[in-house]
Amino acid sequence: MRQLACFSGFFYIEPTRVSQAECHVYDWHGADEKVMSNQAVEIKVYGRVFKVNCPSGQEDALRASAADFDQRLHDLSERTKISNLEQLLMFTGLNVCNELHNERHEQQRNEEKLTNRINEMEDLLEKALQYQPER
Repeated sequence: MRQLACFSGFFYIEPTRVSQAECHVYDWHGADEKVMSNQAVEIKVYGRVFKVNCPSGQEDALRASAADFDQRLHDLSERTKISNLEQLLMFTGLNVCNELHNERHEQQRNEEKLTNRINEMEDLLEKALQYQPER
């Protein structure tokens, strides 16, 4: 079983065994190493078992993510008949990134629509208040 460490909320294979009392977390650019308490969680992805250190309180999210990733790997393998694990991982990762990109784009469009609607409502409210008779 390989020991994994968390990486800014993501997980990577740590070449040396990480103790269960700490998790090496690197900032986004990989510069400063920090240590945080965590829980060692065992996950199974595509028939392989990994022990992953994750922040306390995030165990269920990790298990759910692992189960989702495992299902995506199996689904893609069945649909495409890809048997090479490296290719399967790459295409699954690309599919997940594409979904994330689309969701971010959709969120940005929704935020723009909401901002425009709020601005329209503010304009209408200002106009309505300008024409209020004085008491």
